[in-house]
Amino acid sequence: IFVVLVSSFLLIGLGGYLAYRKINKLSRNIGLIPELRDGLHRAVNSQTHIIVEMNCKLGTSAKIHYWHKRWMPSRREWTNQHGLG
Repeated sequence: IFVVLVSSFLLIGLGGYLAYRKINKLSRNIGLIPELRDGLHRAVNSQTHIIVEMNCKLGTSAKIHYWHKRWMPSRREWTNQHGLG
């Protein structure tokens, strides 16, 4: 059983190393081909733009919620003020 465990550990380590080398080689090649590099930059820029836009919308929504909670009385307070409770 010990031999199987050691050999499986070595095989997994070898597979991880080979995958790392392949990914490293591919990432270097992407930098060398202008079309792939430009496409990657466009994809990253569009994703960044979407994230910034969503962040602005969430920030605006949070501000509206904050001001609504701060300046609008609750239903219970409103009914008590107007003698409806």
